[in-house]
Order: sequence, then structure tokens, then C-alpha cells
Amino acid sequence: MELLEQAAETVLAMVKQLRKGTDAATAREMNAKLQSIEGDADKLELDLLRDLYQGDYKTKQVIFLRDLFELIEKVIDRCRDAGNIILEVALKYS
Repeated sequence: MELLEQAAETVLAMVKQLRKGTDAATAREMNAKLQSIEGDADKLELDLLRDLYQGDYKTKQVIFLRDLFELIEKVIDRCRDAGNIILEVALKYS
């Protein structure tokens, strides 16, 4: 959840910078941070799934937690996608 919060805050900051007329360097830097967050989230999801499948959980818990982890990962992926679009707009108008 911490990575999700960081990703959302980064996208929000990128949108605010875009409204102010951000330069390409700032947009690239913020997008790189977002890419890093997304990569960390991917690694964390794999670790959590590994622990989940090797742990002593009931079937319902495994399914619920797996779906929850995948949903959080998808949201972070969408934040990354939004960051890429913001970067493209910043580059286009810089």
C-alpha cells in the first residue's frame, strides 16, 4: 500500500507540475521515480505471492490475497501509464 501511495502522489505531483508548465527534465525525473516505484512493486508482488503459496493459508485466503495483490499491482501500473502520458505531453509542449 505504501508503494501505491507513493505512485499516486508522484502522478499528482506530475499533474501539478504540468499545469505550471513543467520542463522536460523535471518530467523525466518524476517519471523515472514512478518507473522505479512500479519496478519495486513488481518485485514485492512476486515476493508476496511466493510467501503466500508457500505459507500455511486456507484456500479462500490465498485466492483473496492473490487477487488483492494483483489489483494493487494493476493500479500502480496505471499510475505508471499516466506518468508516461504526462511525460509525453510535457515533451510535446516543452
